[in-house]
Amino acid sequence: MAEQLLSLVDYIAYRAKCMSVSQLHYMTSLEKRHALYGMDRVKEDTYPLEQWNEALTYIMKVPPVDTIGEARAILEAFLRDEDQV
Repeated sequence: MAEQLLSLVDYIAYRAKCMSVSQLHYMTSLEKRHALYGMDRVKEDTYPLEQWNEALTYIMKVPPVDTIGEARAILEAFLRDEDQV
């Protein structure tokens, strides 16, 4: 039986130590740092582009992008509290 992965949104919430995924909308700087540390362990091909875009649209309320690399860069900038696109 194949191992079921958490969705990327669920994984980010878990790494950020959020009690629920809805808390991702109100992450503190510390929670963002926890999430960013967890993102360092995620290979880009672990999740399909659809899940990367789901994370972008759910957490940041931004439109989907065309590549995983672009989605990852935007998410990581957000988690570092850098200016948004």
